[in-house]
Amino acid sequence: MLKWFKSVTNQKEAKSLYHKLCRQYHPDLGGSVETMQQINAEFESIYDKLPTGSREDSNSKGGSSEERQTNGNNTTRQTAQRFMKIIQRLVKVEGLKIEIVGAWIWLSGDTFKCLKLIKDMGFKYSAKHKKYYLADGESSRRGSKYSFKQICDIYGCENVETESTPRLTA
Repeated sequence: MLKWFKSVTNQKEAKSLYHKLCRQYHPDLGGSVETMQQINAEFESIYDKLPTGSREDSNSKGGSSEERQTNGNNTTRQTAQRFMKIIQRLVKVEGLKIEIVGAWIWLSGDTFKCLKLIKDMGFKYSAKHKKYYLADGESSRRGSKYSFKQICDIYGCENVETESTPRLTA
């Protein structure tokens, strides 16, 4: 049950009230340690659950942090489903090397024979790494100071096996 932050409706109000309470009850300013610990614990327990208080944030990001987290989970789920569909199409291409690194798909190998398919799916070419890549949609930063091996070491790398077509022997 809330004692100190009953009346707050957003993070901005909570932060303002917290600073006011700190000036009033901080042990260095004549308050008690126990009271300050109660205030800190209550503030930490409710702060992330409150909406930000900015009209733009609550309209564009869906309101409370719980709603934003739910929307974020939906976005992650949609990205994963989109990547699965792309990978299902790409595993049928023989000679293509598919690597999942963090939230990116990297393609190398014999990309020339399926170049139109790769570009239609939204892949871009990295001249530095000499591979095609597709990001999760949220990554806006381009260019990296790291080599591909270093990127793999940082984010982890998983190779996806392509389906091989059986060959007829004479």
